[in-house]
Amino acid sequence: MPLSLATSALLTLFQLSSVSAAEKESADKPTKTSSEHSKPEPVRGTQANRLETSGVPVFGYDSNTGVEFGGLVNFAKFRRNYFPYEWRLRAWARLSLKGTPNGVVTPLHDHGIDLDYTGLGAGPGKVGELRLRTRLGFEKNSQAGYYGMGAGSLRDDSRVAAQYNAYFYNSVAPYTWLLMRLAVWRKIQETPI
Repeated sequence: MPLSLATSALLTLFQLSSVSAAEKESADKPTKTSSEHSKPEPVRGTQANRLETSGVPVFGYDSNTGVEFGGLVNFAKFRRNYFPYEWRLRAWARLSLKGTPNGVVTPLHDHGIDLDYTGLGAGPGKVGELRLRTRLGFEKNSQAGYYGMGAGSLRDDSRVAAQYNAYFYNSVAPYTWLLMRLAVWRKIQETPI
């Protein structure tokens, strides 16, 4: 998994905390019922059309991969009638350094980009709306452990003494995926009784 759950949660909290003061004020105002709406009120300032950015540094340590560092950045374009945003671009990079008997190695590399685009096809909020999400990345872990098959596999300490990484292998995984979601119907609104 290229992004840990904790990193994703931190990014979400960071982005949610970047709501502008104008948006907070508008959220405190009472909303009108549908009969009170004669025409939509114009959105003031940058509430409807804005670009938000956020970022989270990544730091960690693991006895297999060493000291890890990197970062995650997020760009989201908000526009009226697009939910939750018009598009979001997320990019990340992680690298680890570990001291070994042969010197310092970089056992972990993880780099990627993720694009989520809403409101394609018939347009936002309509039947036929298409949402596109794609990801492109690369992950390398030269400290992936393998000790054999089954419960009978044993670690041979003399083999580890001769070669520190005797039970590790290189896991190299370039990857990409594409996800498309098409709206085939909309939720039926409840009518008050």
